[in-house]
Amino acid sequence: MKYGLYDKAGNCWIGNKLGPLTYENKALAQMA
Repeated sequence: MKYGLYDKAGNCWIGNKLGPLTYENKALAQMA
């Protein structure tokens, strides 16, 4: 199950489709 942009493990599933996100990009995605 996915919660917003993140799955239950806290991985950005959009980022996983596009390629791994850096820590900074993940933090920005959480704020978006």
